Amino acid sequence: LQETLVLQEPNSHQTYEPTLNIPGAGTTRCLLLSKGGDVHVTCAESGARPVLIDQPMDGVVRQRHPGPEFGNLLGPQSLLLEVNTVKTRPVALLRRHAGGRAWAATHPMFGPFSFEKQGGTLNGLRLVITDHTLPEEDMAGAIAWLKGLGLNVLTMPAEAHDRMLAETLFLTHYVAQIVAKGGFVRTDIDTLSFGYLMDAVESVKGDTELFRDVFAFNPSCEDIIRRFEAAERDVHALLERG
Repeated sequence: LQETLVLQEPNSHQTYEPTLNIPGAGTTRCLLLSKGGDVHVTCAESGARPVLIDQPMDGVVRQRHPGPEFGNLLGPQSLLLEVNTVKTRPVALLRRHAGGRAWAATHPMFGPFSFEKQGGTLNGLRLVITDHTLPEEDMAGAIAWLKGLGLNVLTMPAEAHDRMLAETLFLTHYVAQIVAKGGFVRTDIDTLSFGYLMDAVESVKGDTELFRDVFAFNPSCEDIIRRFEAAERDVHALLERG
């Protein structure tokens, strides 16, 4: 691989230094900085100039650094690695606009807070791969390498990923926003289970942009809200019956 271009949601404020080792393609190390809607990728070993892009979830990548358009942004031996939270729409965009480029659609199911909670290790953290255009032998090698880092690598269709995402990540964000808006905080007599609840709330309550984007671009989220509100009414009725 000559270079790797990683697409990330705006305002993630995350820094990665991924190393990809695909059999027969050598190793490429890239630095990704994502701040304020911009993604800055520089690939030291390829000598490629830094690329500054904006990747809105509702549209095609817009090249903001002087140079070629998206279709010519990558060299023939390059890999485009897409890491948006919602998968169905970005995958459709890649299929439509990435032409014959090598790409893989992935979702690391963790962020900086989860990584720190793990003690700074990747062991057991999940990485989902939904779609790709790599030769199967190359993808198998990449998955083996990722598992060697301690990651739990899962493969599934983008649609299945988004349905489960609504029932897990979005539900966590939804509950966290309710708890935060209600002003619920830790106390001196917290139970262990309440502590776990507040851990979840504190890990996601500040990420309102991601919360809104997942809702906007994942239709399954509407059903989660309906189910949650119906269950809340049922529980309230149960209490009123005494």
